[in-house]
Amino acid sequence: MSLRTRFQRLKATRPRCDGRTLRLAPEGHVPSDADRCRRCGGCHVLVIVEEIVEAPVEPQEVRA
Repeated sequence: MSLRTRFQRLKATRPRCDGRTLRLAPEGHVPSDADRCRRCGGCHVLVIVEEIVEAPVEPQEVRA
């Protein structure tokens, strides 16, 4: 197998940009240039924000 063929195979197996794939980041994370995709320029970082909401009434009272 020639060196050129090996290089083409290696290039074909290299990870590609997939906009559906996201990396999770903690709350408060601000995307930086390091988070930018080198192929598409987009940001594949999903920041998780957790918000606790308290219900004004108990669930059993709502059913009654």
